[in-house]
Amino acid sequence: MSLRTLLVLGLTGCAAGFTTVPETEWQTVPARERATIDGAAQTEVARLQAELASATLAVTEARRALAIRPAAHTIAPAAAPGDDWADAVRAHERDLVTARTQIDAATTAWLSARLAWHQHRVELVTAQLAVARCEHQLVRARAVDHHLLGTDTYDTAPFRGQIADAQTRWYAAETSTGEARVALDRASSNLAASKERYATLVRGGPTAPTSNAFAALPPWNPTAARDRGHRLHFGHVVADRASYLTPPRN
Repeated sequence: MSLRTLLVLGLTGCAAGFTTVPETEWQTVPARERATIDGAAQTEVARLQAELASATLAVTEARRALAIRPAAHTIAPAAAPGDDWADAVRAHERDLVTARTQIDAATTAWLSARLAWHQHRVELVTAQLAVARCEHQLVRARAVDHHLLGTDTYDTAPFRGQIADAQTRWYAAETSTGEARVALDRASSNLAASKERYATLVRGGPTAPTSNAFAALPPWNPTAARDRGHRLHFGHVVADRASYLTPPRN
């Protein structure tokens, strides 16, 4: 159902014609009572019309925001091959590109869900407006019936059937709007989660590469190192002393 059709239904009250109490019969009700009934109905209709206008504007803005969203084309910068650190940077950049792609997809999904929710809001308020108009006519019909003389009655069945149809559309619109709201909340959560994943990657940076050269070194033994240093020092002293005590050759 198009937005234009919904607005027409909101203004007329019902899809297949709108039954009203004829003015000649409405005049049988006292003027003060008529003013009270019509005044209350006009206030409620004006409130719903303002809400419908706001919901319609929200649809237009949401549709525009989705339409102008640019397509995302993110390319990771190339790193020089053959270097462990360059490989780590390249892997990190690939993770960033993936995270940004997920944000783009989640943003588009959120914009679509928001548009759908606003559209369902228009349907809901339109249905509420139709119910308000139908209810106004039913109240009028009951007032006429109340003021008829003697055993005369006024047939209110058409007005009761009319409002029942309008209420059926209202309940259906209320259900679909609730489902659209759940979908929007889910899309919002997914978008927040994708942004948090990206922020975590940015804060963490690339993982430093590990080297096997350090793993090949023997464990440090301070006792062995001290003994080795002592032997080196003692050998150096003995060699110098032996050289000093040996008489020079002629």
